[in-house]
This record gives sequence, structure tokens and C-alpha cells, in this order.
Amino acid sequence: MRYLKTFEDNSASIINDFFYKKCISNAKQSKSKSERYGAIVVKNGEILGEGFNRAIVHPKFKLDRFLKQGYANHAEVEALNDAITKGYDVSDSDIYVAGYFTKTKTLFFKQQFTCKLCIPYFKKFNIKNIYVPLPDKWNKRTVQNCVEDSVLFHRGNMHNDRLNVSVGDYKLSLLENKKLYD
Repeated sequence: MRYLKTFEDNSASIINDFFYKKCISNAKQSKSKSERYGAIVVKNGEILGEGFNRAIVHPKFKLDRFLKQGYANHAEVEALNDAITKGYDVSDSDIYVAGYFTKTKTLFFKQQFTCKLCIPYFKKFNIKNIYVPLPDKWNKRTVQNCVEDSVLFHRGNMHNDRLNVSVGDYKLSLLENKKLYD
């Protein structure tokens, strides 16, 4: 099924965008205690894969993954894993990623991509663009932009670094009363 973004101009709010709502819905499945992220892999308007940040190994069961980052996979890698295991060709796809901080329930809007751990997977699978949310639109980042952005976020306390670049004080409650799927 093909999905189109529900807005194209800067006057609209991203919280009404289908892809954004899908990412946040995925993020809500995460068990992370500080930050939760959801991602989707999109090619030609079709969602190929979905993911949220999670542990690969759990004491009670083991999650088999084609792609493994370490103890935990990030939402972007989980979405890639989902698409690849379904048999999709993810080359020239886009990845959309959105999240929130669990303690404050603040939505994470940012201009940069903040994770260098995902970049090798973007390169390996020839991902075209990575989209990060701002309050009014998706901010398109190329893989090279992500390389440049992420240098700033792996010098110590990444959580605080991400908090410092978050734009605005938008709460998850903005989405609580909205239907997550159109």
C-alpha cells in the first residue's frame, strides 16, 4: 500500500503527518528508560519496514536479527531488518525516524541526525535520505549530512547532547488524543 505525506507546506504541523504518527506509534513499543524512537523505511511512498529501539537479547528469549548493532538495535536498524527479512530491496530507500524523551514526555524535534552508530547501515544498504522531524516539517538529511551531524553527539553524554538540540517543548500528549493512523 502506498502512503503519501499529509502535508507539504511549512504552515502545517508534523504531528498530522502519517509517517510521523507511524514513527511515534512504533516508538511507543520501545522499553527504553530514557529515549524511545520509531522508524520506517519508505521507498516510492510505500512503507517497507518498521522498527523501534530494542534489545536484541533478552534474558527470557532471544530475538533473531539479520542486522545486529550490539546489545541493542536502534529503530532505524530494526526498520531495515524488518524490510530486508520481508524480502524488499532497500537500496535508494528513505528512512524516517522520530522519538521522544520518556522522563519528560517531550517530543524530539531536531535539525540534525544524532547517531553515528546507524550510519554504517545506511551506507551498506545504499539509503538515499534520512528524515528527522521538526515541528512543521521533515528535515531531509543525506548520509553525508548524517556523518557530519553525528560527530557532535558522541563525545560524552549523548542523552544530554540530544536534549540540548531538541527544538521546542512539545509534549507527547499532543498525540495522545489524536488517531495515530488515518
